[in-house]
Amino acid sequence: MVEKLGLFYDRVRWEEKALYNKGKAMGIDIKFIDVKDIELNSSSSIEDFHADYTDTALQRCIGLYRGLHLSVFLESKGMRVINSFQTTETCGNKLLTTLALEKAGVPTPKTIVSFTRESAMKSIENLGYPVVHKPLVGSWGRMVLALK
Repeated sequence: MVEKLGLFYDRVRWEEKALYNKGKAMGIDIKFIDVKDIELNSSSSIEDFHADYTDTALQRCIGLYRGLHLSVFLESKGMRVINSFQTTETCGNKLLTTLALEKAGVPTPKTIVSFTRESAMKSIENLGYPVVHKPLVGSWGRMVLALK
């Protein structure tokens, strides 16, 4: 069982508050750590980096690249990270997510990857309408198009 948990965040939302409160209720020594206020020194040991109050990191960054880099840094220092680098990388990329879901046997919509506008338009014509066009990396519906 986790005894000390560092909840690493870049914005506290209701989810982080709920995780914090549940951890406290379970008797876990949990501490909020704002990643905007920390330094990641590649030559430091894990003992030098927050080891006094955490043996496990819960990576909750909203920013994909901030979370990726935090996770890989902490993992490189031997820390257990929930929302690991691999998990964050897979979930932050729609193609990697689709491939992982397909490999696991989860039904997914037909997915076509195109690297140019021309090949995207050809793929849309071949696939037929309606289609959803998304960037490979992005969230919250930014740059998503529904074409009918």
